[in-house]
Amino acid sequence: MLWTNTQNALIELIYALYASASVAYGKISIRKLALIFQVIFRIPLNDLHHAFHRMKTRTGSRTVFLDQLKISLEEYMDKDL
Repeated sequence: MLWTNTQNALIELIYALYASASVAYGKISIRKLALIFQVIFRIPLNDLHHAFHRMKTRTGSRTVFLDQLKISLEEYMDKDL
């Protein structure tokens, strides 16, 4: 399976899952979680922590990918109404 969005989008998703303790009840390190996603999606995530620190200093929305996920899901839900 291939990840077809940006590396930053995947890193944002990984950090969101980590911060919400959504995987393994939060008892997994960010590095291990990232490694799992790298294997699943066959994508290297170089310098994970540096990418996250750049996200923290973004102007505007710091969660661009997560914001788009929410919009996409709501639009998909609205199609079925």
